[in-house]
Amino acid sequence: MIEYVFRCENCKHEFEYHLPMAHRDLPTTKPCPKCNHFEVIRPPAVGGIHVPEGNVGNAANGYSSYHGDSENFKARSAGKPEPYPK
Repeated sequence: MIEYVFRCENCKHEFEYHLPMAHRDLPTTKPCPKCNHFEVIRPPAVGGIHVPEGNVGNAANGYSSYHGDSENFKARSAGKPEPYPK
């Protein structure tokens, strides 16, 4: 059983149900626990990964996770000399 988030289209209340993965895309037969309305949907899941600053480089800016790259980026952004020159 996996916990899925559902939203009532009537009152916009979000709530969770535990369902088998095979049933995740089936319409729910349970009403909204707040307003008892049956127009309930499962909104698209929005996921993300949080990486604390400095743990990895930013490939988009040309930095990798090689030692010192994140520190050099921070120093350069602050207008300071690079602590780990290349």
